[in-house]
Amino acid sequence: MFQRQPGERVRFYGAQRIPVAGNKCRVRVRLDMPSGGSYVAVVEGPAGPDHELRSAGAATLDALRQLVKAKHLPVTFELAEVAAFEAFGKPGVMVSIKAEFQNQVRSLLGFSPMEEDPARSVAVAVLGATNRFLALAS
Repeated sequence: MFQRQPGERVRFYGAQRIPVAGNKCRVRVRLDMPSGGSYVAVVEGPAGPDHELRSAGAATLDALRQLVKAKHLPVTFELAEVAAFEAFGKPGVMVSIKAEFQNQVRSLLGFSPMEEDPARSVAVAVLGATNRFLALAS
C-alpha cells in the first residue's frame, strides 16, 4: 500500500517547455517524493498558450500516475480542463481533474498564480488538487 510519511506531499521539481518542429511543443515535468523517488513524464502537443497549458497538465498527471502505480495506490486521474484566468487583476491558472478511488469519482480543482513559467504554474495547480486527494486516499 501507499506508504507516506506524515505530512509528506508530492513535490514539484521542474518543468521544461521544448519547441518541436511542425508547430508542436513538448512539455517535460518531474515530480519528487521527499521519502524517495522521481517521476518524469513528457507530453507532446500543438504549440500555443492554451495547448501548452493542457500539455503541462497532462505531463504532470502522467508523472503522478507513475508515482501512484509505483506506490500501488488504486487511484486514477483524468485531466478534464485547464484554463488561464484573471481575478483581482492577477493572472492565474485552474485545473479540473476527475479522480477515482474505491469506486468513488471526485472532481478535483486546483489553482495557482500564473508565473513566468506557465508549465510550472499548471503543475503546481495539479498538485494542489491531487495532494489533498492522495492524503485522503492513502
